[in-house]
Amino acid sequence: RRLCWRKIWEAARGLDYMEINLSKSMTTEEIARASGEKKRNFVNRFCRETGMTVKAYLAAMRCGIAAQLLADGDASVQEIAAYVGYTDNNYFSKVFRANFGMTPQAYRVLHKV
Repeated sequence: RRLCWRKIWEAARGLDYMEINLSKSMTTEEIARASGEKKRNFVNRFCRETGMTVKAYLAAMRCGIAAQLLADGDASVQEIAAYVGYTDNNYFSKVFRANFGMTPQAYRVLHKV
């Protein structure tokens, strides 16, 4: 399969957009637009390349950063949730548990440096 740098660049722009705008609410349409693609093309390529939906990838990215902050910092769970884009603490805990198998509070106790 021939490597197409333009397509890699477009996908990378979408990932950069997600990371830069981590604390903001964003739609798949916005991310696709930031990558320079139509939503359908972006979603299909994203799923093919990552094996995840855009929503699942964004949740995993947010939870990964939250996990680092929980282990390394002193910010409250509520502050960390807001920083990674969740305004509802209960929903953040639900998504975090789905990704890490435990609540943010339990993760902090287990991994605090």
